[in-house]
Amino acid sequence: MSVSNTGTKSFYYKIQNIDKETKIVNSVLKGNESFEKVFKGFPKGAYFITYRVQDEEQSVDIKLKVKVELLP
Repeated sequence: MSVSNTGTKSFYYKIQNIDKETKIVNSVLKGNESFEKVFKGFPKGAYFITYRVQDEEQSVDIKLKVKVELLP
């Protein structure tokens, strides 16, 4: 999973498994920062991703990309 912030000063994000009500990750990314992690044994089920832009004067576009791969 990778998340990057290229369009705003900072934003908060959270990924949670809906079925098991398990928080997978949450953090704040500053401008031009990124987060990447490979999860092993990722729980099956439905997920939701939330984010909130913090302290912005003008509206901004956020690009969020989620990539899921099954590893051998």
